Amino acid sequence: MTDTRTPSSAVSDPPVHALAIKGTISGVLMGLANLVPGVSAGAVLLATGIFRAFLNGLAELTTLTFRRNSIILLGFLGFGWVLAVLLGAGVVKQLVVDHRWIMYSIFIGLTLGGVPLVYGPADKRSASMWISAAIGLAIMTVLGLVQMFAGLGASDHAATWWKLAIGGVLAAGATVLPGGSGTFVLLLMGLYVPILGGVSGFKDALIARDFASAFGVALTLAPFAVGMLVGLASVSVGRKWTLARFPQSTMGMLLGLLVGSVVALWPFQQGVQPKVGDVVKGRVLTEETLASIKPDDWPVAFFSPTAVQILIAAALIVVALILTLLLARAEEKLGASSSN
Repeated sequence: MTDTRTPSSAVSDPPVHALAIKGTISGVLMGLANLVPGVSAGAVLLATGIFRAFLNGLAELTTLTFRRNSIILLGFLGFGWVLAVLLGAGVVKQLVVDHRWIMYSIFIGLTLGGVPLVYGPADKRSASMWISAAIGLAIMTVLGLVQMFAGLGASDHAATWWKLAIGGVLAAGATVLPGGSGTFVLLLMGLYVPILGGVSGFKDALIARDFASAFGVALTLAPFAVGMLVGLASVSVGRKWTLARFPQSTMGMLLGLLVGSVVALWPFQQGVQPKVGDVVKGRVLTEETLASIKPDDWPVAFFSPTAVQILIAAALIVVALILTLLLARAEEKLGASSSN
């Protein structure tokens, strides 16, 4: 019997270069989001328009189903993510430490850029969507306020293999969920600095061609990597199931989580240099230990912005929002043209 599906599927399949560009750009943005606590990598996938394709591709891999589009998209997404994490870990972290309010303003705009993609057409909204959106908004608002007032100077504890594995599972689950922040989970578990330090050490070892040290660091981070794979697979299957059976409630929840995630990104925060007697990372600072505290570990406090800072923050939010919307529109046109 002749397979009449081949011509239509071939026509509808986008070209490899389109998938590669979309996957790489999304992967880079997702990797950068993964470097900053409070920034949702899942929201980036929504903003770039590949959230559903990402979930479907992961779900297919868990059932050993290998489709050309999914493999190419996930492959280049992973490539972009690894590239951004390896090259951007130190840079992004330093930018956030030194220019927190500027970076957070940009992150707010990028996050809000995904709202129109989730909001959807007016004829497809229902009461269940709005109820779920309210629940998601409340959840993220509470978590965001907890994160804001807890500060970023969380204590770091021993990164045991089992803690790394659990952290990988939870961080991956939060990463897939728009509005969730896997890095925030790591921060709460005291794994943020150890993992970023491990990634930076791995990169430095590769640059120095010290492959023995690079292998040692990779072996140390292996439980975290395995945990992330397990978390990605399990959460993607569950999310695909809810999207198929409860599309309105699921998208409403995603909308609420997405909007609520900006609460933790209130831009007007800054690091405050600690004093003798303050408790940082679980220890009371003395004259001797005060000098060893890096700006990365300074406690964070709110500050009253000037009128100029407010205007700049608003402008950065708008610019980042527009850029995200333009990217989404360009990818929609690319997908439409490739299917004709």
